[in-house]
Amino acid sequence: MATSGNFTTSDYGGRALLFSWSINAQDIANNQTQIYWTLKGTGSKNTFHRCGPVYLDVDGERKVDGGGRFDLYGETLVASGFKWIGHDADGGKVFGASCSAAIYTAGCNVSGSGSWRLETIPRSAELTRADDFNDEQNPYMEMRNPGGFNLSVKLEAGGQDPIVSRPNIGNCSNYTFWLNEEERNRLRRACTGNSITVRYTLMTQIGGTTHYRWLDRTMHVVNSNPTFTHFEYGDVNPTTLALTKNQYTFIKNYSHAYLYVPVGNKALPNKQATMQKYRAFNQEVGYNASAEVAIQVNNIGTNILEMYAIDSRNNATKVTRNAILVDYTNIVIKNVIMQRGNGGVGQTTNLAFNGEFFNAKFGTAGIQNTIKAVSYRFKKKNESAWTNGATPLALTITNNTFKFDGLVKGNLQAEGFTMQDNFDIEITVADELYTYRYYYTLQAGKPLMALAPTKRCGYKREV
Repeated sequence: MATSGNFTTSDYGGRALLFSWSINAQDIANNQTQIYWTLKGTGSKNTFHRCGPVYLDVDGERKVDGGGRFDLYGETLVASGFKWIGHDADGGKVFGASCSAAIYTAGCNVSGSGSWRLETIPRSAELTRADDFNDEQNPYMEMRNPGGFNLSVKLEAGGQDPIVSRPNIGNCSNYTFWLNEEERNRLRRACTGNSITVRYTLMTQIGGTTHYRWLDRTMHVVNSNPTFTHFEYGDVNPTTLALTKNQYTFIKNYSHAYLYVPVGNKALPNKQATMQKYRAFNQEVGYNASAEVAIQVNNIGTNILEMYAIDSRNNATKVTRNAILVDYTNIVIKNVIMQRGNGGVGQTTNLAFNGEFFNAKFGTAGIQNTIKAVSYRFKKKNESAWTNGATPLALTITNNTFKFDGLVKGNLQAEGFTMQDNFDIEITVADELYTYRYYYTLQAGKPLMALAPTKRCGYKREV
């Protein structure tokens, strides 16, 4: 890039014209350079040639336009002056000059030209660095401002322009946005998730025109989960409450857990978010700041109760409470055998069965679980009417097991069951919470075949 330059025209008889220029001033604000230029004769200072007319153009402007004839010595100053040359929008500029003249002859017989790239005039400042940041930090940026212009900066986010503004920060190479709480909150409100794109914008004021440079970065919202510390709970199943005598004690797979948030314990949003809902056991309920909200979980199988408070950014805070859980298991008959007498062909019938039950209290304050009922009934196959069995089934209980083994009355009362019929048998056991039914088929008696002396076919039957 040039700060000065020259060219010499072609010559006649050793005589020519020399055009020279140099920078006199630069107007950065108006993006222009002033040059001082001269047009002189070359050759001997002691002799001359007649010269004229002369024509000179500088950057498209006619500076010397013809004129009369004159004596041209070496170093004769033909013309001089100043010229402002406007630069391009980017601050660069190439300008040219050309000259033609008549030396000795009446018509133009010498000429020359040249072009030069002027020093670039600094235009808008350049934004060279911008940092990601979180909502508790102060955004930082760096810039290059060789023109020394007055600068302004701003932050844009979420369609808001500006969201933070700092006009007229002067000529500087870096800047930190020392955000106040309201500015931080404006950025947070613009952020519907946990991060948002923020545009750093650098503005350069030059001669009444503002030039913009920008970089996009990310702001993260941190430490913004809702404030949520407590919820209440209780069993609302009247059947299990009657057994436990305590709403905070759950019977596994039977209690109905009622989880609720009193108004005084409602969740509170942070960092300009809004509360949306609560979630527990894959159920959700909308947030209500002025009323109790609840979620009911029927037949709950765990004592670990977890509830989440969720805000508009989908951030969640979990509260966990531990209930007392009674590890109850349903009463069950595991094995049943019914056997006719006399090797399976008799009428008298023995019933034997065993099973397991929950032989404990329903919590510290609860009642002891007991087997409340045990019975049997029967009907012939393909009939619909059932008959209650008349034999009391006195169980033998050992720890959490029970059993029965004895003769039972059937459709023949104490004689048992008719030999030729198949029977459906239903055995029922029930404790304080559950009733279990076991179904069994008593097969008809099978006769014992024998050959009589008369060679007739007969059978033996126990009566």
